[in-house]
Amino acid sequence: MASSTEAQIVKPHFPVNKLMLFFDTCFLLVAPIASFFIFRIKLMSLADLPDPSMHTTYIVDPRSIFTRYATLFEPTARLREGARVGFLVPARAMYLLFGALDGFIVLRYLLILIAIIPLYSLLSSIFNRPIAATGVLLILTNPVVITALGTDYPDGAVICYLVGATCLLALSLEKDHSIFFTVVAGLLLTLALWSHGGSTPYIFSALICYFVLLGNWRLIARTLAVLASSFLATTALLTVLSGVEIGQYDFILPTFESAKFLSTSAQESIWHTSTLGWLLGLPYLLVPVVVAVLSVLFLIRCSSLTKTQIYIFLVCFASTGIAFLLQFFGKFQALENHYFSSMLSAQTLVAITMIVGLFGIRLSAKSNYSWGIFLVVAIIAEVFSWGEFSPAISWWPLGACIGLACVIGASLSLFYFRNRLTILSILTAFLAVLMLLTTASTPNSISLSPLDPRAQYSSALGGSSYSSVSEYIVTSELSHFVGKPSYKGEILLMWFQWSEVPYLLEPIGIYHAGFNSLPQSPPFLSQADMNMISERKAAQILILGKSGDSFGGAMRSLSRYMPKLVSAKIWLFAPIRGSFMRLSVLEALGSSHLGREDRVL
Repeated sequence: MASSTEAQIVKPHFPVNKLMLFFDTCFLLVAPIASFFIFRIKLMSLADLPDPSMHTTYIVDPRSIFTRYATLFEPTARLREGARVGFLVPARAMYLLFGALDGFIVLRYLLILIAIIPLYSLLSSIFNRPIAATGVLLILTNPVVITALGTDYPDGAVICYLVGATCLLALSLEKDHSIFFTVVAGLLLTLALWSHGGSTPYIFSALICYFVLLGNWRLIARTLAVLASSFLATTALLTVLSGVEIGQYDFILPTFESAKFLSTSAQESIWHTSTLGWLLGLPYLLVPVVVAVLSVLFLIRCSSLTKTQIYIFLVCFASTGIAFLLQFFGKFQALENHYFSSMLSAQTLVAITMIVGLFGIRLSAKSNYSWGIFLVVAIIAEVFSWGEFSPAISWWPLGACIGLACVIGASLSLFYFRNRLTILSILTAFLAVLMLLTTASTPNSISLSPLDPRAQYSSALGGSSYSSVSEYIVTSELSHFVGKPSYKGEILLMWFQWSEVPYLLEPIGIYHAGFNSLPQSPPFLSQADMNMISERKAAQILILGKSGDSFGGAMRSLSRYMPKLVSAKIWLFAPIRGSFMRLSVLEALGSSHLGREDRVL
């Protein structure tokens, strides 16, 4: 008989039959759609930085960006977004097949399937189907996942790839080192790597922990060969598809060049902070810490853990540890920006589902009792969807006390308590507190950098998508409104009221935001504006704003360049009542300095 002081791991037996396979398939295909309506999941997230739409431009009109700005962008690695082909290639394919908005939705549906299918398979093989369904629900209703998938920044894709790959590697341990699972895991890890370099620490964690548990040098050598083959094949396919869809075959060199540029001391001083002040104001980063601590306790305390469970907890602890080490002892902003820290949630979430599975086994080995946990998760998500719970919580002292209570409560339930009602109550509190920490706000006494805004996780469930969808429609149409460049290096600059930047973050991101914007607001043209037009040899100016009040004066200020109005349009979408005007100044600056061979045919 197992000791009462350790979690008892019992693997229920479920015969595989076609009827259950049919029900499993239906559940996995319908769950994302049903969850979207039941829990009022936010389809899109409002932009807090122009970075997401810097990726949108490579989805809707990539060749125009390369044609206009390749020479201008290369010295400062500003083409790095176009090299994130693990996300851009499938996103561009969905755009070409379904259009901007429908393509956005279809891609997110496919990405979430990449995450939940391996997760469901893993949990059902270790525990039972109700626990597997609960794990799927935890992924679908997690505010970090919802927010990350709500923009065109690649972090949402990275999360789904990492969840899928981690579960597949765990399944290969469960299924006698299946080559199939290893190959597909290698494919997903490659996609994560070429989606965003910030995924590298988590890929490293997944692979190192996997090799440690393999133990056998022959198995390690075989697995390395399989993973290397999968990496090379996937990279080769992405090379071809990137060239065909996006117009750039070589995405590897730009990726390394951007990493080299961003690692310079000047760039690090802008983007990276090793002090603790900002950390105290981000309570959602307590979640991976709590789960990592629990993972260590389970690894030490539960001698009956299977190799698969050991792998999941090891990966969670390793990825969290590496992220904090890189942030505070390295020079990589792994945590301070939510577009980066969100990637840590992938392996944290898989570990949370494993903890929930252990709770389920403590409640009962019978699957009927495990549906109670599914109901608990559903109720918590529904409650958070009908109210925006966002209390101000700092790491110290309140956050630390909450995190310690979570660790103690979960440990007591899994190691000592026997009463089912007590265990279920503690699990409910544990999951509710993790959700509350995720959606909590930053205290007013703690200031965050404008370059690293706090993620609005509190509105992921039950929040309105109308404004963000409207902005996305405007943003995705903007490049078509402007039109394609007529020759290589036809520079377009933007001119807008800088006070309206919060309303224009997504549209201006299409042409790289402030880097391609005149420094002063219209309607008066300053000396700095004229210097920029001259230095860049600008051929076009796009004037945009919430209204067109300043456009007449702007036209008069540009009279020295003999501007020609090419096109104008007004979009009436909340929160933007936007006027976008494209002006051509080719007559003033001319294109006579360009040879015929430079023109785009």
